[in-house]
Amino acid sequence: MFSKVSWPEINAFCKLSLSKWTSSPEWDKIIFMPKTIKALSIKEPWASAIFILGKDVENRNWKTDYRGPLVIHAGKSVEWAVINQPHSEFTYKIYPGHIIGVVNLVDITFKSNSEWADENSSFYWNLGIRFGARPFKFQKPIPYNGQLGLFNVPLRLLNKAGYHLP
Repeated sequence: MFSKVSWPEINAFCKLSLSKWTSSPEWDKIIFMPKTIKALSIKEPWASAIFILGKDVENRNWKTDYRGPLVIHAGKSVEWAVINQPHSEFTYKIYPGHIIGVVNLVDITFKSNSEWADENSSFYWNLGIRFGARPFKFQKPIPYNGQLGLFNVPLRLLNKAGYHLP
C-alpha cells in the first residue's frame, strides 16, 4: 500500500535526487517553486462570505480539473440587492476588485447539502471548510483586476501579504 506523502516531502526528495545533476544552488528553486497560483473571481458579498460567514461551497455552472490552493478575488460586481435586504446577514465590509484570501479547492460535485448551495447551479465547488480546512484571509486585501474563469496570480504578490504555500 501507498503511504500518504506531503508535497514538501516530495519536493525535498526531488531536490535531493536532482542535486547530483546540477551544481547551481538556485536550480532547484527555479524548477520546484511555482511562480503563480490559481484564482477565481466571485461577486460580493459571496466572496467575503467564505471568510466571514463560513460559506463552504461556490456555486458554478462549469467545472475544472484543478484542485488545491485557490485565491479568492472579490469581483468588482456587487449584488447590492442581497446586501440591502432587511435583516441581511451581510453587514461586513466588502472589497470589490481585491484579492481577499486563499481557500483549498477540495472537490467539485453535482450535489451538495450545504446551506450555501444554490439548486440552480450545475456544480458545487467544495472549498474544504467542511473538512476542517481553514481559509486564509488577508488582513489587508490586495487590489487586483480579476478575470473570467480560473486565472493565475503571481505568488510573489501573495508572499508579500503574508501567504506562503503549505
